Amino acid sequence: MKTLITRTKTALIFVAVVLAGVWLHVWTFGLLMLAVMLLSFWEFFKLYAADLQNSKFAKYYVFFAMFIGMFGFVATFPETQHILGSNEYVLILLSPFLLIVAELFSHSERPLQNIGLTFLAVITIALPIWMLNTVLIKEDNYQPVIPMGILLLIWCNDAFAYLVGSAIGKHKIIPRISPGKTVEGTIGGIICNFITAYLLTILFGVFSLQHWMAIAVIVSVFATLGDWTESMMKRSLQVKDSGNLLPGHGGMLDRFDAFFFAVPFVVAYLWWCGVYS
Repeated sequence: MKTLITRTKTALIFVAVVLAGVWLHVWTFGLLMLAVMLLSFWEFFKLYAADLQNSKFAKYYVFFAMFIGMFGFVATFPETQHILGSNEYVLILLSPFLLIVAELFSHSERPLQNIGLTFLAVITIALPIWMLNTVLIKEDNYQPVIPMGILLLIWCNDAFAYLVGSAIGKHKIIPRISPGKTVEGTIGGIICNFITAYLLTILFGVFSLQHWMAIAVIVSVFATLGDWTESMMKRSLQVKDSGNLLPGHGGMLDRFDAFFFAVPFVVAYLWWCGVYS
């Protein structure tokens, strides 16, 4: 009972902080996403610390990833993208080569693994946020409904997949990685997302019902794949949670794994269909 109360309190505070950060202003959104990105980097490198321990440069990998992540954020965030000039972009393009050169002097037995894990962190954590930054402004106005809609669809998909799966789920999808996931639960999450997409269209607009429905499908598929991928990584490391920042809910990566995986595909769809170009 005490655990349930802790989880409920954490969930309510987490949802309130995230939605407020997204909804209030483009700057509160930016600060929220920066915090999520940096904390996720920290958790990622703590999880893989054992794989980096042979290198005397290991403690710098997280700071390199944070630096690249913050630079990309400044370059794509609507309120700061004008700050950087061509010279700064040239310097940042050279930075990956510096990381590779550093491995020459690290005496590491696994240089490719060190480099690969660092770039994996940047691609899976920072890149989705950079891409989301590009669709924040529509008709010269900040559109909080876009990131908020993605988050709501992810949460609804997850919640109803769990509820339906717990109630009537019988057919396991991928028991080796995520024993609790069922076909019935997945279908329940998709149906809930269709309803959520319809409500987003009625209440906020921004996109047509057709677009919101397509986004709902994309989120249902790729948020689930993101959750499974995170489970696979944690199982390979034999850990339950990525961290303990959120009591009863694990770490930042545990809460945003689906978000990081779904956002690039949603943004790619918006680019592809011509809503943003």
